[in-house]
Amino acid sequence: MNTRLRYPLSLRWRLLLPLVVTAVIISILLFVTMRQVTKQAVQATQDALLSTAVSSILQQTRSRDSNVDIDLPYDIFTMLGAISQDKVYYRVDLDGVFLTGYEDLAPLMDGPLSDRPLLTSQSFKGEHVRQATIIQSFLIDGQAKMLRVTVAQTQLFQEAILREISRNASIIGLSFFGFAIFMALLVTTSFLRPINLLAGAVSRRGPHDLRDVKHPTPPELAPLLTSLNGFIGRLRSTLGQTETFIAEAAHHIRTPLSLVKSESQLVLRKSVDPDTRKHLHNVITSVDESIRSASQLLDHALVLYRNEQAQKDRLDLPLILTHVLSSMAPPPILKISR
Repeated sequence: MNTRLRYPLSLRWRLLLPLVVTAVIISILLFVTMRQVTKQAVQATQDALLSTAVSSILQQTRSRDSNVDIDLPYDIFTMLGAISQDKVYYRVDLDGVFLTGYEDLAPLMDGPLSDRPLLTSQSFKGEHVRQATIIQSFLIDGQAKMLRVTVAQTQLFQEAILREISRNASIIGLSFFGFAIFMALLVTTSFLRPINLLAGAVSRRGPHDLRDVKHPTPPELAPLLTSLNGFIGRLRSTLGQTETFIAEAAHHIRTPLSLVKSESQLVLRKSVDPDTRKHLHNVITSVDESIRSASQLLDHALVLYRNEQAQKDRLDLPLILTHVLSSMAPPPILKISR
């Protein structure tokens, strides 16, 4: 059965990923919000102008005998056309009968009587238009008839503004995203700096330096530092026990080896057989090497013990420099002779 090693995600990516995702979401929300607010503002402006136009046409409409006189306010149409290159359309109906304007402009057929225009969006001549419709009752020849006035305008200006705002919002969103990524990298580096400093302090130690690590760390790294010092303490204790065992073993081995060497030398003096003397020489040589190795182990253990028992005192550097300078000063006799 094959098992795949799963490597945990690094701390840097654990910090960067949420920050990057948050920056992306904020950038998208910023873009959508700017576009939506601009669209609502432009549409509200256009709706206000269209409402003013239909209200002006309604105010300029008079009933005379059996006819209806409509005085189109061309200044309103001029104002609508002056804002942009958008086209303006209108239509006037009386009881569903077309009177003037663009006959193919579809008005709002069903609607209550109201002083406020009804605003809708539709497609006219292949273009998106925004139209306002108002319905009022007129008394003609003693009969109440419904007058419907509709004014529509294309939305090219609105689309142009939305494109411009979208481009600016994209630039702002990308700038914010870049700044957020830079800040995320800066924050991540600052967050990981204490860990890197602690790792550097540990890596700079020598192979025999088993002192506790005393390095300024944030409170969040205190458990790690405590565990590391505990591990170093256990390793130091285990190493000490091993060295003690090796020293005792070397001491116990050296004494029997010395006895073996002495007995071998004694037998060598008494032996006259060449083969026996040759074997005894080999035994004595091997024993000498073993004794030498045991002595080296004992010397090494003695050096380690003295290093551990060495006392470290503070040096008074100014006092030492004073003594050195006073020792280098010429004697009084030489001063007088000069």
